[in-house]
Amino acid sequence: MRSRSLLVLVAVSAAVIMTIACGQFNNVLPFKIENNTKHSLVFSQCGNTCHEIHEVDTVQPHGSIEYNQSDADIPEWILISTTSGLDLGCVTTQFGTVPPNEPVDKVINALPCPLDASKAPSLWDQAFG
Repeated sequence: MRSRSLLVLVAVSAAVIMTIACGQFNNVLPFKIENNTKHSLVFSQCGNTCHEIHEVDTVQPHGSIEYNQSDADIPEWILISTTSGLDLGCVTTQFGTVPPNEPVDKVINALPCPLDASKAPSLWDQAFG
């Protein structure tokens, strides 16, 4: 009987945690980053840190790529690198509200990546990405 109660408690707790975690995103918003250089560049969409990469794309000169971002006021980092692997910096977006038009950022606006983006992923991120 006791193990059954514990199992029910674990199942209910897991359902509550998943509901909270999945409810953190209100809207998914598109944004673009333009490669406004004369060279092909690699755009890497970072997870919670840039040690975990969700998507990697090579973008031709004057090309662009579209990503999605939530309006949950959480930063989204795109690591910009040369095709030979030299990191140039990060373009960061963060939306707390829905913008009126699709935001477009340019590689020229890349800044050094925030320290949060460079840190090693937590055990949670390693397990659940």
